[in-house]
Amino acid sequence: MMARLNAFSLAAAHYVGRRPATISAVALGAVAGVAAMIWSARPAEIIAPADAARAYFAAGDYRSAVETLRAAYRAQPSEALKLDLARALLASGDFAGALDLMRARADGEVDSGAYLRAEAMIGAARYDDAAALAEKVIAARPTDGRAMLIAARASYALGDRAGAEQQLGRALRALGDSLAEAWLFRARLALDANDLAAAG
Repeated sequence: MMARLNAFSLAAAHYVGRRPATISAVALGAVAGVAAMIWSARPAEIIAPADAARAYFAAGDYRSAVETLRAAYRAQPSEALKLDLARALLASGDFAGALDLMRARADGEVDSGAYLRAEAMIGAARYDDAAALAEKVIAARPTDGRAMLIAARASYALGDRAGAEQQLGRALRALGDSLAEAWLFRARLALDANDLAAAG
């Protein structure tokens, strides 16, 4: 499991170095935050394409990762492959493709793709939509720290620093396995405010 997460770390570092600052923070969240969910236990029949895609990610070859996962998903659709493909599309910068793949449920219920859709919305500069979706998740899951963190990013992108800090504070209190990601975003806010002590 750690080897798999290390591969995600390599991909995140490569991606963040190539993107504008605001999107980079979001991209890091998408890669690091969804990693544990995506690379959790899965049926044996999808291990091979997932492993091949992970190798492409480690090499920074996101296009090949997308192609590999898309072919596997078309051949044998599954929710796990769908999440993998959406994440690959996000990392490659194809936010429209990720949104098209991870369409909302017709009944309006919050589903497992909500986080990825919100991340893609931020990547596509649809900050109001991302904020609205994050709030919808929070309404359904009042202690959902990841949704609070996405709401904080959306507020920040919209220029609402006070709102971003408020949502981030809630996220820091609620988050578990994504706590480090929230602290990274806190450091970014502090740097923007020239608060070097808080950033450190």
